[in-house]
Amino acid sequence: MQARLWFAPWTVMVSTPFSVFLAKATLAVLESLRGHANSIRLITNRHESGATFAANGYAKISRKPGIAFVSRGPGATNASIGVHTADQDSVPSGAVYRADPAF
Repeated sequence: MQARLWFAPWTVMVSTPFSVFLAKATLAVLESLRGHANSIRLITNRHESGATFAANGYAKISRKPGIAFVSRGPGATNASIGVHTADQDSVPSGAVYRADPAF
């Protein structure tokens, strides 16, 4: 059985997410993935744009959605290049980041 990651308002079947080693930004997500270590393979990258481009390549080859977990702020800005490329190539890929409330 494949684990499900919930992205409101739809559910996406993801078996291979891509990420950068993060501390606070996506720690809760990475901790929840640890419980599904047998069904989800997390691939780490050194840079956010590398993670989104890897998710794009995975989506093109496997015909499954590619998801990249990135950090907020500059990490999300770096990931925007890969998200834009996925949009231009019509690839089912995206980036997930934690948004903090603005004060």
